[in-house]
Amino acid sequence: MSKKTGAAIGLMLACAATAMAQQADSDIRVMANGRKDSIVIRWAPATPQVWDLGNKYGYMVERTRLFKDTRRAGAADTIREILTPQPLKPLSEKDMDKLADKDDKVGIVMAAIYNNTAKAGGAGPAAIIAKNREMENRFGFALFACDLSPAAAKAAALMFTDKKIIPGESYLYKIYPAQTPRGITVKPGIEVINTDETLLLPKIGGIKGEGADKTIRLSWPRDLTAGIYSAYIVERSADNKHFVPTSNLPYVNANEKNERTDRYFFTDSVKENNRRYYYRIRGISPFGEAGPESDVIAVKSLADLQLIVAVDSAVVVDNKKVRLVWSMEGKAAPLIRQVVISRSGAADGAYKEVATLPAAAAGVYEDAHPEVVNYYTVRAESDSSGYVLSFPAMAQLADITPPGIPAGLAAAIDSNGLVQLRWKPNADADIFGYRVFRANSRSEEIAEVTRDILKLPAFADTINVRTLTDSVYYTVIALDKAFNASPYSVLLALKRPDKVPPAKPLFTVARQDAGAIRLSWEPSHSRDVISYRLYRLSAGKPRALVLLLEKDSLHISSWRDSLLAPGVSYRYLLEVADGSGNSSNVQSGDIWFEPGIRKAIRHINTEVDRTNHTVRLSWKYDQQEVSRYIVYKAKKGEPLLIYRTIPATQQTFTDDALLINNIYQYKIQAVFKGGIYSELGEGTEVKY
Repeated sequence: MSKKTGAAIGLMLACAATAMAQQADSDIRVMANGRKDSIVIRWAPATPQVWDLGNKYGYMVERTRLFKDTRRAGAADTIREILTPQPLKPLSEKDMDKLADKDDKVGIVMAAIYNNTAKAGGAGPAAIIAKNREMENRFGFALFACDLSPAAAKAAALMFTDKKIIPGESYLYKIYPAQTPRGITVKPGIEVINTDETLLLPKIGGIKGEGADKTIRLSWPRDLTAGIYSAYIVERSADNKHFVPTSNLPYVNANEKNERTDRYFFTDSVKENNRRYYYRIRGISPFGEAGPESDVIAVKSLADLQLIVAVDSAVVVDNKKVRLVWSMEGKAAPLIRQVVISRSGAADGAYKEVATLPAAAAGVYEDAHPEVVNYYTVRAESDSSGYVLSFPAMAQLADITPPGIPAGLAAAIDSNGLVQLRWKPNADADIFGYRVFRANSRSEEIAEVTRDILKLPAFADTINVRTLTDSVYYTVIALDKAFNASPYSVLLALKRPDKVPPAKPLFTVARQDAGAIRLSWEPSHSRDVISYRLYRLSAGKPRALVLLLEKDSLHISSWRDSLLAPGVSYRYLLEVADGSGNSSNVQSGDIWFEPGIRKAIRHINTEVDRTNHTVRLSWKYDQQEVSRYIVYKAKKGEPLLIYRTIPATQQTFTDDALLINNIYQYKIQAVFKGGIYSELGEGTEVKY
C-alpha cells in the first residue's frame, strides 16, 4: 500500500462514524440511478456483520422487469433474472493494489478488507471489544471511501452497472448475500427505478456565513440534501475567481445521527482578519458524482474586540418603564460605532432589537413599552462589523392583572368517551397557557384534569361512559406569564354517551287466572326508558312478541294473555329499552297453564250404509296427549248415554245396532292423560 493511501486513512478516521450511521430499515441499503443506456445500482450493508458476509460470500443482483413496453407485442408483464450468475465479490488484494496507485480510495477499501490487525490470541472481554471496534472502523472506512469513488465502490463489490435495459421500462432490483450461515437472516435491499429516472443532483442553497477571529463558519440546510449527498466539497477564494478546496478530503458531518439542528456546519481557518473571503459548496452523491456549484457567499473574518460590555442595572420605573444602564471597558472602546439594545421574553429566547444608539450615548436607555418579563442585551458594534455582546439582564414588571376569561368553549365526544375540547385563544399579549377543570354535576366541586399548563387552546380528555351520571361539565381558566389566573369560563355541559342499560323491571304477579295468564310488573325506575316489549316463551317454540308498549303507553304495568294452549308451561320475558339503544330484561318463572277442560270436537262426519245396516262416524282432533275417545249415543228425545270407548289412535267408529225409522244423536268426547276431558260439542244427528 502506498504512503499516500496510508495518509488518507488517517485523515478519514473522523469520518468513519458518519459512514457507519448510514443505515436503513433493511440490512442492505440500495440506490439506483438511471442513465441513457444503463442503470447504476449502489448498495451498502447496514452493519459490519452484513458487510463481512458480503466480502466472504459475495452479493447476488436480481432484477425483475415490472411493466411491459406496449410497443413490444407479447412481452411478459414481469421478467425475473439473476444479473450475477457468479456472486459479485470484492477484487483481490493484488488487483486493488494496482488500482490504488491511481485512486487512493481504492487503497482505503483494500486496507479495510484485507488488513485485519486485531490480535487473535486473546479471548477475554477486552480482546472481543478491540476486535469489534476494529471491524467497525474498517467497515466505516470502506463505506465512506466507496461514497467518494466509483472505482472504490466497484472494487468493494458495492456497485453494479446494468447495461441490458429497455428504455421506458421499470425495474425492481434486489441485492442480497450469496450465502448466509444457518441462524442468520439478512433482509435484502430493494429498489425500484424507471430507466427515465435520473438522479438530479441539486444545487446547495441557503448558505449562511459568520466571521470571527481568523475563522469563518458556514452553514446550510440539512433537509434539502440529506439522502442525496454523503459528503461535501467546500471551496474558498480570496478574489472570487480562483477557488481551491479547503481540505484534501470532502467534509462530512461526523455526528449526523445525534445532530438535533436542521443545518450542517463547517468551520474554516483563515490567515488574516478583516478580509473578505468567498466560498462555494458542492455535494458528492453515493455514486461518487459531484453536484453543481452553489452560489458564492462572501464572509469577512473579524478580529476579536478587546472590550467588555456589561449591563450595570435594569430598573423598573413606576411599574411602566425599564431604565437600562450599561458600560464598556477595554482598548477597543474607541472603535465602537453604535450600540444595539435587544429584548426577549426569555434569557435563551429570540431577541428583538428595540433601539440603536450612537456610540457616544451616555450608556442609558429607557424602554417605554416593556413586556411583563424582559431580558435585555447590549451589543457594541465596531466599524469593521465586529461586535461584543453583553450577558442578558432581566427586568420584570409587577403583573397583577389577570388575563381575559377564555371564550368559545366547545367539545365533541365519541362513543368510547374520548372528549375533544377547544376554545378561542386569548388575545392577551402575555398569555402563558390554560388549565382545564371537570365535574360530574353542576353542584360538584370541579377538579383539574390537566397535568401541565396547556400552550394551545385545545385538550383531549377521556371519561367513564359506564356511569349513571348523564352529563359531564368542563370549564377553563387562562394564565399569564406572571401566573395570574382568569376567572373560570362558562361551564360547558356535555352529554355522556349512554352505555348503561336501564334498570330492570320486576314481575310482581305471574299466574293463571280464569282461562288466561295474568302478569303485573313494577316498571323500570330509569328515567330514559322509551319502550317495553313483552315476549311469551314456551318450550320448542320461538320467542313470540305479545305486547309492545311505546312512549304513549308506558304507564301500562299489567297484561292478560289468553291466547294459550292448555297443558303447556309458559315463561314471559319483559324487555325495557332506552333512547340510546341500551336494553335489559327480566324473566318470569315457569307458569303451567291448565284450565281443566279442552276444546270440544266440533265436526263429526257420518256415512249411512243401509245395505249393511251401519252408520260410520269420523272426526279430526288436533290436540295432544289424548288417551281415548268416548262415543255418546241416544235416540232423539232420549238422554245421551255412553255407548262406546275407543282408543286415541282411532278417529272413526261404526255403529251396527240400529233400528229403521229412527233418528240417532251422536257426540264424541276426548279424554286426556291426567283425567282431563274435552267439552261436549253439538254432535250430529243421523236419520236411519
